[in-house]
Amino acid sequence: LKGVDVKNKKRILWGEKHRMLMAKSVLEFLGVDVAYVIDNDGDGEAVKSPYDLCYENPAEVVVLVEESYKANIGKILDEAGISKSILLYKQREIVRKDGYEYLDPNLGHNIHSRGETSVISLQTSKKESVKTIGVLGGSTSDIDLFRELSWPEQLIDIAEKHQKGIKILGGGVASYIVSQEIVKFLRDMSFKKMDIVISYSGANDAGHTNPVDHNFISTYQKELFSALAASGQTQNLERPRINPVVEMPRGIEDIGEHWLHYEYMLYALCRELGIKFYAILQPNLTTKDHLSKEEFFYSYINSDTVERVQKGTEIIRSLVRKKMSIYPWLYDFSDIFVDCPETVYFDLCHLTSHGNRILAEKIYALIAGELD
Repeated sequence: LKGVDVKNKKRILWGEKHRMLMAKSVLEFLGVDVAYVIDNDGDGEAVKSPYDLCYENPAEVVVLVEESYKANIGKILDEAGISKSILLYKQREIVRKDGYEYLDPNLGHNIHSRGETSVISLQTSKKESVKTIGVLGGSTSDIDLFRELSWPEQLIDIAEKHQKGIKILGGGVASYIVSQEIVKFLRDMSFKKMDIVISYSGANDAGHTNPVDHNFISTYQKELFSALAASGQTQNLERPRINPVVEMPRGIEDIGEHWLHYEYMLYALCRELGIKFYAILQPNLTTKDHLSKEEFFYSYINSDTVERVQKGTEIIRSLVRKKMSIYPWLYDFSDIFVDCPETVYFDLCHLTSHGNRILAEKIYALIAGELD
């Protein structure tokens, strides 16, 4: 911001709207007022069009431009005589340690990592009496997604320290909900020899805006097929009589019943295959009573999302606690951090390496009897 009077001018953000709305929340949390956000497609109060700058006095405003937009937007602002500065704004970095995601016709998207397609393998150094554990879930079970050590990676280390031989088949993929877990298991994992399967999930289902309207259809699939239908390219298919209309199959109305029903289906599949199954309702930021400063900050700037996930979590958790006495394979881990004063979350549901270590210790204690 050197050479630019930001303090005494009306501040406007220009960039990708979702990132800029987040940046606006961050700045306002820090006591820095922002008038509004501009996106090239903006047309509302919160996110405006670039043409709205025509009504501003160039001497009274400064535009903070997202770095990736600076080449094109910078030239426009220079020509208009409007002060600008480059905004370096980064959310928690999502990195594929060794792989990438790709479009998948059944699942919407899938992973290719560490030279393996669909499933990532990890194994302890002990090769005798090895138990194979299949892992399902979303990004919180995704071995390859973040720089932080995932709980499956931590579980390998804990098993090493207890001199137990385990192999993990990682089938957790970012953004998956429970219906995708079933497809993932059936297609990519069910033919592999496994002793244990762990489904650690619930946060994506709790936060899903409307799982009823697109049962078994991921967001990626919906967008892809909608774009295909809109393009009219379906007329070039082998069956041109197919109408270019995307209809979403409706699912179970209640999100708690939705999550539990498909966890039960996973249990039934594993039972028939002779696999010990564990369905674990995961914790998230809304189930923690004592937030650290970092956790409170995230909760504050994402209050709308937090509120939605909190409501969904309570629906699922209430049902899980009623059914745990009936279903011995069902576990509620939602409150394992309820009294923890430390920072264990870096966002709404993702854990730090330390948080994943605590989680992995608890999962190890749960399955230890099956590892002998």
